Amino acid sequence: MEEAKEEKKQEEAAPEEVFRYLDPARLTVTRLPGGAWRAAIVEDRTVLHARFVRSFPVSCHDLLIEVRDGAGKHVGMMKDLEGLDAESRRQVRAALEGHYFAPAILEVRALREVFETQIWEVRTDRGEMEFSVTDPNHNVRLLPPRRLLITDTDQNLYEIPDWKALDAASRLRIKDIAQVIPE
Repeated sequence: MEEAKEEKKQEEAAPEEVFRYLDPARLTVTRLPGGAWRAAIVEDRTVLHARFVRSFPVSCHDLLIEVRDGAGKHVGMMKDLEGLDAESRRQVRAALEGHYFAPAILEVRALREVFETQIWEVRTDRGEMEFSVTDPNHNVRLLPPRRLLITDTDQNLYEIPDWKALDAASRLRIKDIAQVIPE
């Protein structure tokens, strides 16, 4: 009995820490002037400067999306984006795209090592880029069957959706220096 009273007391003291699922049909997301997002939950509250966070950013892009307020506190979780009106779905995806910047590498033009740091020169779906990677054993990961995730020194994420789809020269560069492609 004492535990139940203590638990209720903690919930009342910190209601923002209570986890809850949101009904997407009751959620409207709009972009405010200046670029912030507003999430209005029917008959509940309006969250200015709403943030959207993927629970599984690598494997499940549109499943379990958390809504947070401007202070980063949990507002609620959407199981998926189904049920959102088309404009709200578009706005949530735009917010997530801005938060999870992960260009797809289409070609590895050069890959060299300088003082135990790899310098990658690549062509991506967002243009030409150059970035550095330290400790490739931890920052270049192979995800089955043929997906590579690369984290640079600034914690930016790059993706090669299918290393086998790269041109032969790109595959050879990755194999020689990153040593993540199986024989």
